[in-house]
Amino acid sequence: MLILLASAALACPVQDELQRIDAAGLQEIVQFLASDELRGRATGTPENEAAAEYLAAALKERGLLPGAGESFLQAVALQRIGSLEAPELVTSVGDQESISWPAGEAFDAIHPAASTGALRVLTIEKLSDLPEEADEGVALFLSSSSRSGRKWLKERGAERGAGWGAVLSRGSKRPGRPWRQRSARLARIKPLDDTPAPTPWVRVNGDLRTALEEGRIEELRLSIHALESEVAAHNVVGVIRGVGTKERPELADEVVVLSAHFDHIGVSSRPGPAGEDATEEDADRVFNGADDDASGVACVVELAEAFAKGPAPARTLLFLLVTGEEIGLLGTKHYLDAPLFPLELTCCNLNYEMIGRADELVGGAGRLWLTGHNRSNLMAAIEEQGISISADLRPEENFFERSDNYAFAVRGIVAQTFSTYNMHSDYHKVGDEWQTLDYEHMETATREAYRIARLVADGAIDPAWLPGGKPRGR
Repeated sequence: MLILLASAALACPVQDELQRIDAAGLQEIVQFLASDELRGRATGTPENEAAAEYLAAALKERGLLPGAGESFLQAVALQRIGSLEAPELVTSVGDQESISWPAGEAFDAIHPAASTGALRVLTIEKLSDLPEEADEGVALFLSSSSRSGRKWLKERGAERGAGWGAVLSRGSKRPGRPWRQRSARLARIKPLDDTPAPTPWVRVNGDLRTALEEGRIEELRLSIHALESEVAAHNVVGVIRGVGTKERPELADEVVVLSAHFDHIGVSSRPGPAGEDATEEDADRVFNGADDDASGVACVVELAEAFAKGPAPARTLLFLLVTGEEIGLLGTKHYLDAPLFPLELTCCNLNYEMIGRADELVGGAGRLWLTGHNRSNLMAAIEEQGISISADLRPEENFFERSDNYAFAVRGIVAQTFSTYNMHSDYHKVGDEWQTLDYEHMETATREAYRIARLVADGAIDPAWLPGGKPRGR
């Protein structure tokens, strides 16, 4: 349902508020975040934390209230996960000498796995071979396609091997590639609950697969040498309290989240070519992330200043600058699991991603486009208020699902991203430098973003999904 209030003040915010948004202020923020000194702001690095501290100070300076108690920083519980050395798989048959199989060549631990004790091996060739009751002392060898094996497990109520000691599935008949140590990855530390640990799942190759198929293995033991260490990471959160309206005082309790991500992908581990043919770009290994997404962050900070200096909004505004977007929306997912305001009172998420360069496909300088434009009433409501905005004209790129808004959307909250990304060739490249952005364009786009956000903040628009628009998630 769309509610439009016939108020010139809502449709046309005072000029002073718009004038606070300027190209110089936007450039200052982008230039700091996208500097070589911040080394690409990868989540879990000191440079990412420096960016968070800078942005926390920026929101405080602009007069916002801290969102996390007395702090503008919300701790995000992350851990670095990797392997110190190759996993080990030892098998035996009766009284014969045990065999230790080479990782990678003979097997791959394809699920996050823990070490196991000694497990009896049970071969499953068809559904009727699979016992009704799971046994933690047994490793299942699925002597079938992985698809069939997973289907059988699901039919027995043991999806992904739940309740069994381990699951082995068939890989190649040939040996795989030798195991090599890979870079550790970041993952969220989830609160302890009653959810059981995932069942170790191993894909077997070559001679090990043959031995299992021929029934020559009775027992096995898996050893995983895992590295898990906690990592410092933070979202940045600032608040402007809503005051409601005379007709709808309850709006003060509703929350609009304005978001962007300040992390990027860090520094390349591969040096470019040397010698006479090397270019300046070859020597540059920093993925600066100016457009992606220092531009969106600058937009949100400028919006915060305009709202803080203007009339108090009807709805409460949460300015949420998140880390970990590039590695799976980790900061946003943490916020949603530990929200600073009840999710049932969060009326929408307005997200800003890559607004640093004009997109000629949607009308050029200053023109925003909206991901998932046909999923909610936002676009029609914006246009009815006389603000020009474009649909997402690249639906094949699935941009609606490729930014922090999507984590909100799958929780049922109307959430869409405003962008001007024009498919430029510097995306996730070292050439995404602060000097490449058009700050006059950003000024116009951010002023338009403010006009739109003001409509939602003051209750002129009540965001709602259109029929079939709310995603079901994955």
